[in-house]
Amino acid sequence: MKHFLYILLCLLACTRSAYAQQWHFGVEGGYTLNSFHAPTLHTSSRSGFKAGGVVNYTFKSNFLLESGLAFERKGGTLSGSSIAGQRINQVEANNMDYLHLPFLMGYAFHLGKQFALLPQAGGYLNTGIGGSGLCSGHDPYNQPYTNAIEIFSSRNNLYYRPFSRMDAGLLFAASLQYRKIRLKVSYELGLSKIHSTYGSPKNRTLGISAVYLFR
Repeated sequence: MKHFLYILLCLLACTRSAYAQQWHFGVEGGYTLNSFHAPTLHTSSRSGFKAGGVVNYTFKSNFLLESGLAFERKGGTLSGSSIAGQRINQVEANNMDYLHLPFLMGYAFHLGKQFALLPQAGGYLNTGIGGSGLCSGHDPYNQPYTNAIEIFSSRNNLYYRPFSRMDAGLLFAASLQYRKIRLKVSYELGLSKIHSTYGSPKNRTLGISAVYLFR
């Protein structure tokens, strides 16, 4: 991932001087609703948020490429009678914090002089940087327990197994732009199993955000 980021930054630096009028930079913030796709378990969704920076390059043909870097909070709940044969009945991910790296291609349909509609599609790569939650079940003496957990670490918990820090998948978005302001709806379709045993869940994230372009 570090090598990919280095190459991406080099490409941006090499082309920016020649086509400065085509580059746009901005900030993005908004609401997220995440759920786990795990067919063998019961799941529930959790609200979160996203905040970060956006960079895109628009070609004269109105095609555009977009990337950026954002902090994204997700979450959700997995529950079952005995998850993966462990003494666990429920894992509640209150906070799953990621660094979010999107890659999008799109087209700008101009609706008059001030408005534009931007459908986009591509992919994303997430790296987990922290998280907290609760793990519930029954101990060897069949007594119920609820313990605090670190989502990406099994430290200080006998039964819990951590989630994978890596998450990747497809990303779809549509924006309505007025001058330098965009209203954006996005959907992340996770393709990576973020846990190998607890129902092999995958992230599903709906986002609603606002983007302000400085130039």
